[in-house]
Amino acid sequence: IIVQPDRVTIGNGPAFGCILMKDFLSKLAKRIKHNNTAFENYHRIFVPEGKPLRENPKEPLRVNVLFQHIQNLLSSETAVLAETGDSWFNCQKLKLPEG
Repeated sequence: IIVQPDRVTIGNGPAFGCILMKDFLSKLAKRIKHNNTAFENYHRIFVPEGKPLRENPKEPLRVNVLFQHIQNLLSSETAVLAETGDSWFNCQKLKLPEG
């Protein structure tokens, strides 16, 4: 769906003129359910610079905490292989040592 200031186009199909973007988005907002999955996933993997990660011993291991431990294990003798998914995305953030 392409929403322009005064028209809405659905795929390569029909285009509806004289529909204001603000009206379209207001109506759309009333029909969709809140979903914060992407926001939760972002916080699950985000590691802020210079901020120590803390974890409650009773809580499940989070990906960002796991990769902080991996970061601490890296040396010039380490080879890093990453598969697709969380591993690949988080390995891009690793700071590799010289060598």
